[in-house]
Amino acid sequence: MENNIELKIWGTRGSVPCGSAEFMKFGGDTSSYTLQIGDVLRFLDAGTGITRASQKLTPEINRAYLNLSHGHADHLNMGCAGSMYFNNLENGIYITGNENAKNSLDKFFDGKDLWPVPLSQLGGLNKSFHLLEGGETVQYSDSEMQTLANYHPPKGMGGSIGYRFNIPTADGNVSVVYTTDMEFDYTPGGIVQPKSAEMKSAYVDFIRGADILLADTQNTNEEYNVTTKFVRGFGHPTVEQIVDLANEADVKTIIGTHHSPSHNDELMSSLETHVRDYATGEGFRGDFVYARDGMTISLGNTPLKRAGSYELAA
Repeated sequence: MENNIELKIWGTRGSVPCGSAEFMKFGGDTSSYTLQIGDVLRFLDAGTGITRASQKLTPEINRAYLNLSHGHADHLNMGCAGSMYFNNLENGIYITGNENAKNSLDKFFDGKDLWPVPLSQLGGLNKSFHLLEGGETVQYSDSEMQTLANYHPPKGMGGSIGYRFNIPTADGNVSVVYTTDMEFDYTPGGIVQPKSAEMKSAYVDFIRGADILLADTQNTNEEYNVTTKFVRGFGHPTVEQIVDLANEADVKTIIGTHHSPSHNDELMSSLETHVRDYATGEGFRGDFVYARDGMTISLGNTPLKRAGSYELAA
């Protein structure tokens, strides 16, 4: 049976949403994506973009998951998404995530201080929580899900969870990887990360051969090492670093996301040219593009190769 595979971008911004006009091309909502495989829908994180992403939860969807990378506010803001309160799924939306994500859910939806509706009244969610630590492999009817423990403060290792979906198709496996809020070189306070080489090696193994790598690229090398060195240890890599690691891993297409709230559309366009030039100079044989609000990547039964296959929603 054929799988219609679609990745769609609903929220690209990191840290805080940016609602003014100069952020609209590349997106102002925080982290939210959908990966649809036939009649199975996966929400990747639940930032402010999930309100619009919920429109993908049509009557044709028979099963749905919410795969949380971690529990920080820019990845968990689903109080206004009506499908979390009610949907037509027999068992509701299944949730996966780390301990931080589970704790944040419990705190955010306590019905008191942060949101007036308790978690128990979000009837669209399955009340079970599949707790992840990273390193798991889970077999589903539509795909295989692998996970990775990333370094992200305050927890450190396992502070965020990376997801890889290996999807069988008529043409062989298609692989989609989502990794965000991870850092390789420093810990809080600008302290050098002693396990940097080990972490990079594990990351390369995890993303190896991916058709799509949707990755945190919040900083540039210039910002990280020169102009805003205080971001070292905040838990985010540089875009050039992701290109280097993806190059080593033979990734086909990088989609950079978790955009800095200080990067408006004009700057993002300029940076995209810079990153593509950097990638070419480093011998990267794949493609790079920054995530844009409404971007749709249709993989069908053939792995996506070039940026020309991207479509932007009207």
